[in-house]
Formats: sequence, C-alpha cells, structure tokens
Amino acid sequence: MHCKSAAASRRRKKRTSIDTIIRVELERRFNLNSKPTSEEITMVADELQMEKEVVRVWYCNRRQKEKRINPPSAMTHIVQYYATTPPITAVANGKTGTPTIQQVALHTSAAETSQNILATETVVTASMSPEPTLEMTVAT
Repeated sequence: MHCKSAAASRRRKKRTSIDTIIRVELERRFNLNSKPTSEEITMVADELQMEKEVVRVWYCNRRQKEKRINPPSAMTHIVQYYATTPPITAVANGKTGTPTIQQVALHTSAAETSQNILATETVVTASMSPEPTLEMTVAT
C-alpha cells in the first residue's frame, strides 16, 4: 500500500515558457487593453492556443511588471482617491452642501531635491453663504 503525503499531492505546476511570437502578441494586446475581462482572456487563449489560466496569470504578472517599471506618482494617488471617493457633505453655519475641490500646486526648491517634484495640496471648501466657510486641508 503506497501512501502519498499531503505535500506530494499538492505539487506546483511546472513553469510555462511562452514562445517569442506569442509573447509579442500578448504584449501588443496588453498595450491595447491591460485589464481584459474573463471572456476576453478566453478569446485570447483560444486564438493563441493557450490555456486560459496561463493567459490570465500572464496578464496579472504583466500588470505587476508595469507597476514596477512606471510607479504611480503621488498626484496619481490623489486623483484616484478623489475619483473613487463619494463626495462628503459638509456643514457650515448650519447649512449643508457639497464641498468643491481645488488643486493647489507647490514646487519644491532644487536644494530640497535633485528632481523637479510637483507636490500637491488639496483644499476642500464647503461654501454655502458669504459667511465664514469650513476648510479642510489634506497635504501630501
């Protein structure tokens, strides 16, 4: 009677090597659409005669490589945050309103850094009347 251990039954799949021609085609498609749907991945896999899981993992790995090559800037994080965060409702002088977002750019001096960095300060202002307004500042 032969008994397999749990570790032996869960062996990893061997590393898949992708031909240069197919890799070039995957890169071309990635440049057109870096986040294909499950259906699009299935179509690509069928057209290139590959396993769907191999294509899916290739896209995941390629997106990670893109992040390493071109890391997002601080400004990108701010824009993404405000693009995905629902507007807040502020109360000023007993009145409710939706604040406006103003971007104020601040340049750092060359002595502070060797590169020309653009820092951003976001000012959220709730303005409902000519009376004093509520201001919240988020500095990066």
